[in-house]
Amino acid sequence: MVATDDSARCFTGTRNQFIEKMLAAMCDLSSASSGAVLLFKTPDSVQLTNIYPPLKSPNATPSWITQAGDLLLQVIQSGQSATSPLHGGTDDLYGQAPNKHIILLPLAQIDRAVPQVAVFLVRNTDLAVVMQAQQRLDFISKLLNLYDMESQVYQRAADLERIRMVMEMVASVDSVDGFKQSAMALCNDMATRLGA
Repeated sequence: MVATDDSARCFTGTRNQFIEKMLAAMCDLSSASSGAVLLFKTPDSVQLTNIYPPLKSPNATPSWITQAGDLLLQVIQSGQSATSPLHGGTDDLYGQAPNKHIILLPLAQIDRAVPQVAVFLVRNTDLAVVMQAQQRLDFISKLLNLYDMESQVYQRAADLERIRMVMEMVASVDSVDGFKQSAMALCNDMATRLGA
């Protein structure tokens, strides 16, 4: 059933808050155990901006995120998602398929010079399940694109409203002759419009 109230359809928080909610939803819908967003400044400078579930110790970066660093540049350059098995855990057994995979998704770069990549940890030995999780994550990551576009539209509408208000004030003052009368007309018009 589709929710019909505006609160379910429209998120009004910041981009960072949206990413936090999006990571939680993406993990739930794709069976990923963890998710993070990384800011790729240079190959030597990658910053963790968001993570789900939150870290118990803010200074300790999980090893799966560190191991994802090797694929970051490839994902950014190609613009395509990538999946890689994660090796080296204590629960890896010699000769068996890895039971953890990382999925990397490039995020849309609207007015951002620094690329962002979403990284997810999927705990499963079945490659078909991992690929299905990647497909779901690819689809859901488009929500961030929509959020960014909607934010830009609302910001432009607010900017246009401010310009319209200033232009109307200038037009009302322009019709009055003399400085004193123009100044009084401007003050009266501003008081009326701003509710003072």
